Amino acid sequence: MAEFKLSLIQRKNLKTNEEKLNENLQIINDATGQSGWAIDIDWGLVFPVYELGDRPGDTIYDSCMTALAENIKKLCENDAAKESFLASAGEHKIVFNVNKKAESYWSENFVNGTVEIGYKRSPCNVYELGSSLKDKLTSTFEECEMPLKMRIGIEKEETQEKKNEQLEKIKDATGRDFTITVQWAEMIKDHFTSYPENFGSTILNSVLEGLADNIKKVCTDEHFPGKDAFNEFATTGNIIINSNKNDKKASSYFAVKFENGDLVVSFKSICNCYEIGSNIRDLLTVEFEEVTMPYVTRRSLAEYEEKKQEYMEIINTATGRTFELQIVWPKILPFMLKDNGNPSYIGSTLYDSVMGGLSESLKNLCADEMSQEAFNDSASTGKIVLTTEENKKASGYFTEKFENGDVVIAFTRICNCYEIGRGFEKLL
Repeated sequence: MAEFKLSLIQRKNLKTNEEKLNENLQIINDATGQSGWAIDIDWGLVFPVYELGDRPGDTIYDSCMTALAENIKKLCENDAAKESFLASAGEHKIVFNVNKKAESYWSENFVNGTVEIGYKRSPCNVYELGSSLKDKLTSTFEECEMPLKMRIGIEKEETQEKKNEQLEKIKDATGRDFTITVQWAEMIKDHFTSYPENFGSTILNSVLEGLADNIKKVCTDEHFPGKDAFNEFATTGNIIINSNKNDKKASSYFAVKFENGDLVVSFKSICNCYEIGSNIRDLLTVEFEEVTMPYVTRRSLAEYEEKKQEYMEIINTATGRTFELQIVWPKILPFMLKDNGNPSYIGSTLYDSVMGGLSESLKNLCADEMSQEAFNDSASTGKIVLTTEENKKASGYFTEKFENGDVVIAFTRICNCYEIGRGFEKLL
């Protein structure tokens, strides 16, 4: 200690406040569950800076220590915070010091296992003393060291309730339980900037809510529910959140994919959370009439099924008999995917545009009894077949023909659908 002597009045003031000091130290003992807490003050160092006058006990033992004890008590009400505090303050000592470089009226730090309070001038706003200790602490959560405030935010009851609400939403949509695994270390390294108390809720609430909403949309789709298709891809029931910030090939804010049965969401930037998972339907496939097709294609067929039936009824009425539609999917599907590249348009193209053009042409063709009879004689099987044209020399967008009693339309390209069926009259 520096050579310094307090006056009699100052020493008496310290003596008067010793009981209050001990009360405050006992509050810390009780809050931490560990006894032996003490304070260390170099009066020769602090007195000229703190400007304590004749009342050092009132200021330090009472005002400062009362505020500090209460804020430590509040801090230690959280088990994780208490554990982290004790790990950083293992010496059980509070040191009052001078810190001329403090950004505020004072600084709070953990130094060599002690709690160090460094005022740069006379103590001020002492009720806040100790309130920023939480900012200095770290804690280990799911094998990742993170700011204590982040862990508290993650474990906050409201955050966990909202997380469970979203997982329950996914369960209701899929019919099974899902879990979420966050790669905290890389998410913190790549995406944490400020407000640690909100980082966990952003991921466990905002991110998960966007994902859950889009999973629900797919699984409960009004035209063709994708529940079975989704579950066939998400076999592990695990949602993984990680970072792809350093992936030079990543071009969007996030990427959603299925990987070894996990549903993986990788972030380049945490943004537009409501869109997370909106591409899931584009990742799914389903089996349909002996082919594997994109889910969005099967959905589009379901969406336009009623339209197809409407056109088939027009054909049946026009011909006076029942026809059935057969699409040679092993040929048509790859042909259309290559031709227009958008699998979600296949239903509207085939069931609306193609069948709309064909039904109108057959309705006009069979308007008189002679033409109707001639058509039915050639279309003896009652089957309409849509396929691709194998003849490389064929001209035009499509070829119309009768083949073993079938009505066949073979495409080189699906275009000018309003003309489909007009050529059958020349074949009768």
